[in-house]
Amino acid sequence: MLDTAAIVREGCFRHLTLKSYKRVYLSRLGVEMGIPVAKKLHAASLLFFAVASQLPARAQSEPALSHSSSIERGLVEAARARHQAYAHGECLDWASYVSADFHFIDSAGHSFTRDQEMKECQPQHAVAGSKNERVLTDFHCQINGNLAFLDYREDEILHLGDTKLNRSFRHLDTFERHQRKWTVIHAMEVQIFDDPPIARIEPASFDAFVGQYESSTGGMVDLISRKGDKLFGQGAADDTPTELFPESSDTFFIPGDPTRMTFVRDETGKVAGLVLHFPDREIVRERKVR
Repeated sequence: MLDTAAIVREGCFRHLTLKSYKRVYLSRLGVEMGIPVAKKLHAASLLFFAVASQLPARAQSEPALSHSSSIERGLVEAARARHQAYAHGECLDWASYVSADFHFIDSAGHSFTRDQEMKECQPQHAVAGSKNERVLTDFHCQINGNLAFLDYREDEILHLGDTKLNRSFRHLDTFERHQRKWTVIHAMEVQIFDDPPIARIEPASFDAFVGQYESSTGGMVDLISRKGDKLFGQGAADDTPTELFPESSDTFFIPGDPTRMTFVRDETGKVAGLVLHFPDREIVRERKVR
């Protein structure tokens, strides 16, 4: 869980906005900010190719393209088969697609070996009423000699009895070819969050949110303002205001940012504070001071 007190001590929240919370929180998970997830993963593979080798001569390009297309199709099929095997608890089938020294880094920055992943793999019937569905789309592939990089989107639906959980990730798989067989030697994922629909809210209601908000420790300040039919947030008077979009009557978001700002009302219905929260986690709570 995010230690906000430690972050305050480090001086990370001198100028607060929703974006600054996101930068600090995700940097703690090892995610570099300022670059969309898909571009970040794709850039990692492009950087490797830029320094590892040069493209083949033009005279050789046509056969190479044809061969690469065939390899790419095989890698896409392998990625889909590997994920389906793991989702269905077909552990030995899953293991056939990864190397003996395989490592996986999850969205929280934890690293797992092939053996550890095998222990986590469970047949679907092992948990009564459970079902795991995974859909892979939006593939991008780069091939360089005996190495290949495949990044893609995964939408996962986990059924636990009557409960359905939806999550989405961006994956980057590194394949190595050995004796004509491609296996995954390294894989990583970053969870992604799609923006919700923008709720239709009467702009006049934004006036109730306008004001200055401070954390209980007094070290964090957010300024909320309205300009026309838009609501804005900023960490200090000289910061550039960031537009906040309504998800519901009292909850707002920034496009591309999973953080949410929810305004809290007292028993009379008057706005008394706000809560900044990441999915499933409260980051910080502030009270309205004026």
